[in-house]
Amino acid sequence: MSSEMIIPEPRIETIRGEMRVRLIEDWRIVLKCGLVLIVPKGFETDFASVPRWLWPVMSPMGDLRYGGIIHDFGYQHGYLLSPYSPAQVYNLASCHLRAKRPDEFNENIPVFAGKEQAFFDWMLKYVTICATGKAIKANAAYLALRLFGWIVWRKYRKRGPSAFNRNSLDLSGV
Repeated sequence: MSSEMIIPEPRIETIRGEMRVRLIEDWRIVLKCGLVLIVPKGFETDFASVPRWLWPVMSPMGDLRYGGIIHDFGYQHGYLLSPYSPAQVYNLASCHLRAKRPDEFNENIPVFAGKEQAFFDWMLKYVTICATGKAIKANAAYLALRLFGWIVWRKYRKRGPSAFNRNSLDLSGV
């Protein structure tokens, strides 16, 4: 079990004409418990949907970018991805989803499947604080998500990963 979180800088490219970026390689972070989370190459994000007038104090491409990637993937799909290990214990929802779509997940497993919006909001806060130490910004973003994030969360749960864009990476949602 690791005592440190490992959060590398994501390798990204700006999508021409949009306020979005695309991962140009898989982005892997390691949680304090040792669980590896993967956001696949090709995933597109705006990091954090912060109103433009707040950008001077809370840029979505600044301190919130680390937590924003995990959060956006979790909102879009309703789970996160981790490398599958037969020795690891996973929740039933994750195992069921992987068994139902083995070709879709290949060597990965959808972890935290079945978690609610609040969990992914908390992940944004947690990862942002661990990556940057900026608790005030992370908590402000968390509060905004708790107040208004349900609108986006419900749309993804109702319409699936492509509710707002075409960036599902051919992965299904829950």
